[in-house]
Formats: sequence, C-alpha cells, structure tokens
Amino acid sequence: MAKRTENHDDMSKFKNRLWYLMEQKEYKAARDLATSLYDEGLAEVNSKDNIYNSEEEKRKNAIGSIEKKINKHLSADDTKNVQGEFINAYCKHFGCSADYLFGFSKIRTNNPQVKKICNLTGLSEAAVNKLIKECTEQEGVSYIHECWSALIESDLFMSIPFDWHSAYNEICEFLKCDAALQAIDEVTKDEDESSFEYNIVAIKGKPIRKARDGHYAAYYGMLYKLAQGISQTLDLLSVKESGREQVYEKELKQMKYQFAVEIAAAKGEPLPKRDDGEEFQFHSHIIV
Repeated sequence: MAKRTENHDDMSKFKNRLWYLMEQKEYKAARDLATSLYDEGLAEVNSKDNIYNSEEEKRKNAIGSIEKKINKHLSADDTKNVQGEFINAYCKHFGCSADYLFGFSKIRTNNPQVKKICNLTGLSEAAVNKLIKECTEQEGVSYIHECWSALIESDLFMSIPFDWHSAYNEICEFLKCDAALQAIDEVTKDEDESSFEYNIVAIKGKPIRKARDGHYAAYYGMLYKLAQGISQTLDLLSVKESGREQVYEKELKQMKYQFAVEIAAAKGEPLPKRDDGEEFQFHSHIIV
C-alpha cells in the first residue's frame, strides 16, 4: 500500500473505506486496484484504438488513467468527484454496498438478505454468513438446528452475554492488580527492604494482592456458571428429545420380546409373535 500522509482511521469517510478495502485485498498501490478493475471490465476508458500500437499499450494507458482517478478518490475529503461508474465498480469488485463505501453502514455485504438479517438481529456479517453456510451444508442434520434453537430460546440467550461480560470485567480487574504488583516489584527492586521508602510502597501490595486473588476466583466462578448453564440446558434438551422419540418405551418393548424369545428357544417352545406384527430383530448391543 502506498505510504499514507494522514490518519485514515475515521471509517465514516469514503476514502478511508476504500483504503481499508484495498488493504483487505493486499493491494500495494492504487495501480493494483486499477489493473483489477480494468481486467474485470468494471472500469473503462474511452480512447481511439488507432492511436495505440498494440493492445498492451492500450491496456497500460487505460490502467494509468484509472489509477489517477483512484488516487484522487483516496485523497479527497468528499465524494464530489467520484463518478457513479466507479462506485458501481468498487461495489462489484469488493462485494460491498454503496452504503458501506459512503460510511453509512458498518455492514459490508451487498447481499440484501444478509444485510436485513444483520440489521434485524444485530449479528455480525460474518456470523450471519456462517449461519447461512452451515444451514445450507448441513440441511439434513436437524439436531444442529435443534440444539442452537434450544440455546437461543432458553434464558441462556441473555445470561451468556451478561455472564461473559461479568467474567471479562473480573479478568480486567485481575490484570490491573497484577500490573500494580509488577510495578511495586520494579520500583522497589533497588530499595533496602528495611527502608521507609521500600515499606511505604511494598505495604500497598498486600490489599492489591488480596483483590487480585479475589478477581481471579470470581473470573473462574463466572466461567463455571456459564458451563453449568449450558450443560443444564443441553441436558433438558436431551431428555426432551429422547422422550419425543420414545427411546425408553421402544427399547423396553423390544427387549421384553427379545428375552421372551430367548427363553422360549432355550425351552424348545414355539417362539412368541410380536404384538405389533413387525419382524423380529435382535439388538446386538445387548450381551447375554
């Protein structure tokens, strides 16, 4: 990327969005973007063919012309001189919306469905794209959707973020205390342990160390709470699903018949018939 002469962190500006998108593509200069736009047929330059000796010369001249316009876009404080064709070209090349380019939206995608879901749910674009991708690829694997649905429908939908944020605050306080203790060690390392200067600083370490240990314990306490909440919810889901599929009832009926068959066979008696008329099959997971 060409050297910048000013701060480009303000992502509400068009030029900074363009800088960012170029960096994502690992373009080193405006010419790299100009070359891509020309080769993809997204940006054209009107010229007379007969003034060039070859197609390569024509291409080189066109890319140079496009490059000059891009450099103007990258340095201008407004978008007065950004032609509509370039807005369209940028959107198509980078896969973004015009709203994103102009700094009106943080959502980059030009897919209206993804954008709508992001706006409605507050989820990131990456999260929505992952949901769509996984739902498409795992279309026949219903338990994936059932599991996530159960977690979102439960109280965990709100408690997980709140508990995580509480845990985050605890680890931040722990780090602050740890930094304070490190500071004490560094400023007192050359002091005589019997001196007043050493004691007045070192004595402050006792309550700080106690607070640090308390925040550390609270942090892992919150992590345990999170794990417990998820485990309990998934446990209830397992019980619910196994009940819905009547796993216990079906196995009880099957095994009662299976053992009855084995006893009849051992006695040399006629084998009993299933009440439901289904063909009998032994369950291989039962070892007798």
